Amino acid sequence: MQAIPLAANERIIEADFKVTYNTESPPSVKDVIKSLSSLEYLIQKGVLVLEAAYPDIKIVSTDVYVQDIEAGSLYEWLKVTCLTRAIGDDNLQKLEEVFNDILQDGGKVNSLVMLGTGAFIGAGIVAGSALLSDDEVQPVNTYNTVNIVSVAQDAGITGEQIESIVVANMNKKVATSAVEFVQPAKDESATISLGDNETLTIPSEVVKNAPTVTNFDPPERKEDNYSNIDLYVYASDQDSSSRGWAGIAPELFEKRVKFELGDELDPFTLHNAGKKIKANITLVKKYDKEKRDYVPEKIIIHNTIV
Repeated sequence: MQAIPLAANERIIEADFKVTYNTESPPSVKDVIKSLSSLEYLIQKGVLVLEAAYPDIKIVSTDVYVQDIEAGSLYEWLKVTCLTRAIGDDNLQKLEEVFNDILQDGGKVNSLVMLGTGAFIGAGIVAGSALLSDDEVQPVNTYNTVNIVSVAQDAGITGEQIESIVVANMNKKVATSAVEFVQPAKDESATISLGDNETLTIPSEVVKNAPTVTNFDPPERKEDNYSNIDLYVYASDQDSSSRGWAGIAPELFEKRVKFELGDELDPFTLHNAGKKIKANITLVKKYDKEKRDYVPEKIIIHNTIV
């Protein structure tokens, strides 16, 4: 680790971090590499609890270094270094007091980093499951996945403080990283423990039920079928089933979209049927990345109802 030149209001805080994958079968090299990379990001989120425990400092940057890896039941020992900065130019004395407290109680810093990271792992696993099931991503109650509360009390921070940090910083990358982190332990009875004395444990049912895929990007299009829907035809082409047709379905949305006719529909007959028709349809929606939601793209008219 290279020495970092520090400003007068900056200090380095270090923490030891241990992960134990309690598994019966050894993980693949690919899973181990991916889990370490994912854990680095989760730790960078987890160290934010230090700001809650020590409100006079701000985390500027975080680096994670591998100290040792042992195969079998996989052990990973890491060193976490956080560049911290005093809040306010007049707060240098306070920074010294805080830093001296931290140096005198390195175990507390270790626990805080472990707590924060464990909370993000638990939240990310649940968020990943929600993403795969098309549910809205909810910041989760991490108490169901790692035993946060009792450990948090010993470290001088509340479970509610940790949860608020997770809520404010939850994103898709956290979900992806959490799911990738647990992959080396994906067997029937495996657990994952954090801390030197396995203080926090992610239980086997959580590990087993965690997703195995991490492509949480929503599908480009979705289709929903509807029966007996009122359609208003604003444009039609008696010579084509796929071009020149457009309208709205006011029961579903107000925006004008393209209509396509099913194979059994005669465009000439439907062209002369009038502006309003009732039909069985498929609504095709396309994912809009800016809106982060699906928007109507076109309607396929399968048959009309007299």
